[in-house]
Amino acid sequence: MSVPHVVSGKVHSSSQIVADVALVQFTTSYGTDFAITNASGEYALDLNEIGYDQDGTISYSAKDKFENEVFSGSFTVSGGSTSLDITLSARIDVKLTGGNRSLFVHAIGGNPVSSDNPFPVEVIGAGGTVDLVNNPETSYGYSGTSTLPESETVEIRGTSYIRYFTYDASKRLTVRSRWEKL
Repeated sequence: MSVPHVVSGKVHSSSQIVADVALVQFTTSYGTDFAITNASGEYALDLNEIGYDQDGTISYSAKDKFENEVFSGSFTVSGGSTSLDITLSARIDVKLTGGNRSLFVHAIGGNPVSSDNPFPVEVIGAGGTVDLVNNPETSYGYSGTSTLPESETVEIRGTSYIRYFTYDASKRLTVRSRWEKL
């Protein structure tokens, strides 16, 4: 079709803040194209660039520059233009595909993961127990001599745990007990 059909509008975050550099993607039965919002959150795209049918259904999706918030929907082409303002929602989906099992966390508490908003790590062991050894939230204390501690204590989130060590006559560690809650 050679008749232009311009889709334009503004993209806002779920907090009603202008979403600059947001990606808005349109898909017709002929192909896909996208627009990127400007500093004012505005975008425009002529569907004639990818092809469309009058009264045809157009699918669209949008995501902010950090991929923290998304939105998808559809509309029916009618007339020479469509005004389409989009309000994004917090991303809550996780999709894992076969093979590579990478998982990307884009935001925590509505803010992008960064050095100012770090990802909180808690290593969980078998059966859903907190892995006290490998957990970065762990702090340790020892009792006994510095070379042969009798026990080890750890505190995580205000809860204390202890485990005991047993040595043979040659001062070799023979038993390290399981962690016990104090």
